[in-house]
Amino acid sequence: MYQRVFAVMCTAVFLASLHASTVAQTAPAVGPSMSPAQHEAAGCGTGVVTAVTPVGAECVDFTPAQGGGPDNYEVQEGGTYMMTISGVTECAGGTITVFVQSSASGNFCFNAFGGGGEYTGVFTVPDPTCHTMPVSYKCGADAACNNPGSISAQGPTSGCGGVHLRSANFDGMCNLTGTDEDCSDDCEAATSVQLGAPCPALLTITPPVQGAMSTATYDGDTPGGLAFFFYSSPGVPFMLNGCEIFLDLPATLGTFIVLDGDGDGQVTVSNGDHPCAQGLVVQAFTVDMNGFAEASNGVLLTFGN
Repeated sequence: MYQRVFAVMCTAVFLASLHASTVAQTAPAVGPSMSPAQHEAAGCGTGVVTAVTPVGAECVDFTPAQGGGPDNYEVQEGGTYMMTISGVTECAGGTITVFVQSSASGNFCFNAFGGGGEYTGVFTVPDPTCHTMPVSYKCGADAACNNPGSISAQGPTSGCGGVHLRSANFDGMCNLTGTDEDCSDDCEAATSVQLGAPCPALLTITPPVQGAMSTATYDGDTPGGLAFFFYSSPGVPFMLNGCEIFLDLPATLGTFIVLDGDGDGQVTVSNGDHPCAQGLVVQAFTVDMNGFAEASNGVLLTFGN
């Protein structure tokens, strides 16, 4: 019982410290023409994706929304396209960041340029990918490629039902033959790469083979401490309590363990259903009765066979 209460308290303290660092790291992503209150309230935007045009020989099609669903621009994986977003009133500058979400191949972003409410940008669809990819935008160039602060784009017919890119299949004449439901690719070998130096804890993780288990080994200097394992997409490194942090905040708490009398511990977890070649950073932090005690190096995991 004591350990459970202590774990909850320590998690709250440490998450508060991570939150403070998150605010410091993500504040610049707020667009120049929107206040923090407007960002908090932002949901469905005024911007409409009015065109998705192939740059080369790629195919494209458009499927209007059904019911209250989104409009879908049908695109080919690996294809390069130009997107136009019109009617943007939330952003006054000459550049916005377009944020495209994909659970299959990972999120991606690109800058769109213009002004007066109309912006155009070029992007390449991930290969491999599959299913649908919702489109949002943020004010300013090179905004953080994550969900906080993003504004959902409208479709030409769907309004606030949203607008998606959808991976699709075409014949040789660019006639739409169906949606692309195949998310597979020839996976490379899974990898596990150390990022930075132990601070002073050393974290090693076995490479994450899809559908299998990985073992994390923690070699630290805080006997009986609680080690919390966080994960996220790779972030821009920054310093926290004298340690280099590689997470993209806010990170997700995966698990925690009680360290032994030497300050060491080990945990085995499922790798889950992550896409081939997806990269995640894992980093561990240990607290004791006095609060933050130590951090580990980061570990960059790339999922594969």
